[in-house]
Amino acid sequence: MFVLKNFGQQIRVLREQRNISLNKFAKELEVSPAYLSNLENGKTDSIKLEVLWKLQNRLQVLGLEHTETETEFHYRLNRITRNLIQLEKLQPTFATYLLETTEKGIDVGYQFFGSDVSVILSQQDERYSP
Repeated sequence: MFVLKNFGQQIRVLREQRNISLNKFAKELEVSPAYLSNLENGKTDSIKLEVLWKLQNRLQVLGLEHTETETEFHYRLNRITRNLIQLEKLQPTFATYLLETTEKGIDVGYQFFGSDVSVILSQQDERYSP
């Protein structure tokens, strides 16, 4: 909760520097004013990813570089990629398991929705093979 308390204080400072009222900003974030107040005062121990994403886009609270065209999906995918690369250095077997599970999940998804993912993945594999 300490981390979110400091994070909440940072949100408040940035919001006030931009002269945005609590109620207006809560509406923009699609949260209640009470939730935003609790977040700013460190009285909540969780934050939804979509709210964090909106905060980042509006206030750049995380100090992350991103482009205007980057979507939440792309941000999350890039974050997973970076984390998986780091995990592979620490726990290669587990990282491989997660990667293989993801690939199998994609295969199932494509099969469920009627596309032949094996052709797509084999083309991708050919492009990245040495």
